[in-house]
Amino acid sequence: MPQRLVLTGVTVFWVTMNVLLWRSEFRAEGEGGSPVPLAMVWQKMLRAPDDSDLEIFHKKKRLGSFRWGANIQENIATGRTATEEPDLEGMVKQLTGYSIDITDGFLDIGRGQRALRFNASTTFTTNHTWRDFSISIMQRPNSLDLRASALSNSLSISVNSGEGSFTRAWNFDQLKDPSPVVGELSGGSSLPVAMLTSSLLGSLGLQHIRQVGANLPWEARNDWMKIGHSRLRVFRLRARLFDKHQIIVHVSRVGEILKIELPDDVVMVNKRLVL
Repeated sequence: MPQRLVLTGVTVFWVTMNVLLWRSEFRAEGEGGSPVPLAMVWQKMLRAPDDSDLEIFHKKKRLGSFRWGANIQENIATGRTATEEPDLEGMVKQLTGYSIDITDGFLDIGRGQRALRFNASTTFTTNHTWRDFSISIMQRPNSLDLRASALSNSLSISVNSGEGSFTRAWNFDQLKDPSPVVGELSGGSSLPVAMLTSSLLGSLGLQHIRQVGANLPWEARNDWMKIGHSRLRVFRLRARLFDKHQIIVHVSRVGEILKIELPDDVVMVNKRLVL
């Protein structure tokens, strides 16, 4: 069970990240309300007035929580040199990319194990190509830091077991077959850290980072969400996963994530909706 939940948690991050990487055309299929452009919904998510605080449930049992925040990255162009005083009038904001930050992550893996705490961050270009990504996971006294860069085509992992630490780095070509890397890391790590590393490298694979989003056929529609005795008008994002599963994301009209439904009855619900 812990292995399954850890893999689910890691998969959640990757799937969330890849919401931004769609390359396929909008497909108006399935049931629900009228279709809406994916790009419009994503822009609302980027400009949401508040971050989304989400509770994690598995088969209705609370396992943890995290905060999701999406931010636009901008430069201000003034037409002046760096030594000149900025002229507020006529400034132009230039979009350079955006980022997704997952903070204050907490996950109970059960069996008397200490809870996992995690943070993650991913930056993208304006055309939805990822630039770099990092994730930090801690289960005292163990910790794992993973960083990947599209610019340098590399991945580095740092592990601290409390009794010792090590750092490894590879280029993506070496990770096309991650088996040797997984074996190396699993042999010297504690069980939780080894599971996390194996999940990231073995089950998902770095070579898929650029492909998963492109292969997820996302659709966006207007919909209604029942909250108590009331109904709230929302956007619904849906994607098919591995042909037999689906991911559903309910987004408020101002871009806040309200609910995420994943395979195996894993659900993430905005804290504002949890009674």
